Amino acid sequence: MTSACLHLQERTHAWALSTFGELALEPHERARRFLEEALELCQTQGVTHDEAHRLVDYVFERPIGEPRQELGGSMITLLLLAEVLGLDALGEALREQARVEQPGMRERMQAKHARKVQQGVAA
Repeated sequence: MTSACLHLQERTHAWALSTFGELALEPHERARRFLEEALELCQTQGVTHDEAHRLVDYVFERPIGEPRQELGGSMITLLLLAEVLGLDALGEALREQARVEQPGMRERMQAKHARKVQQGVAA
């Protein structure tokens, strides 16, 4: 792993632990948050509610994959989308990390998570 990517992964892990505690280590919850972000990104590109539901059905009708391969596939697909959109994937990740580390953001993220728990879309 490149040092910039490893550094960002470790930095993100430390931030998540300090913001969400042990919940930051729960794989099922991390996967749901990843799905939420992926859906929001797809929505910016015009993917419709119906298209998303068809893809959910398609994926869940197939055998479960291996985490390593699916993570790699997700990363490659995200990198290609970034290239097609003319965006720097690592640069955007660093920008977002800096944003969530700003004063007051931890509390806002915790409050947002609490609302998600109330709505039944988070643990």
